[in-house]
Amino acid sequence: MSVNEQGHYGKYSGNSRHTRVTSHNFAATRRDDQAHMQYLKEDIDYDDKHGHSDIDMTADEKHISKLAGDLKYDDKHHTNAGPAQSKDQSLGLGVNASREKPSEQNPNPPVNYSGSVNYSPIPRFNVSANANSNNSYGFGLKGRSKSGQTNWGAQFNRENGSTNVSANATFEF
Repeated sequence: MSVNEQGHYGKYSGNSRHTRVTSHNFAATRRDDQAHMQYLKEDIDYDDKHGHSDIDMTADEKHISKLAGDLKYDDKHHTNAGPAQSKDQSLGLGVNASREKPSEQNPNPPVNYSGSVNYSPIPRFNVSANANSNNSYGFGLKGRSKSGQTNWGAQFNRENGSTNVSANATFEF
């Protein structure tokens, strides 16, 4: 296979074999690996339709698996490293309602409500809040440094008239 040394990222050019992934080239390397996987899938389909070697198709499938593993590793170690990751946001909502079974002592038990929300404006920062019908509520913040070596968090909870405030930080060296 010939290697194109011109640096055409985004379509498979074969030039990323010896490139170290950094926060600056993460998005381009990801696009190149995805395009390479697509090329290999098309090659497998072509070989299958035209009766070519099973050995070659198996080698291509193994290569796809290796590229997928590389993507997974890069995602874990370079998340939020480049511009492609900066727009990732997530929002989670949870609502619950429950009621005890009516009994002779309490023929009409109240309905208990609870709800929670989690919002991540960027992958390394999260805001959460919760509340319920028993006058309990809380909120928290969690985050991670860009390098991934420092994790931090703070929480405030109020339940049954008592207040709990906590904070933490984890440093990896």
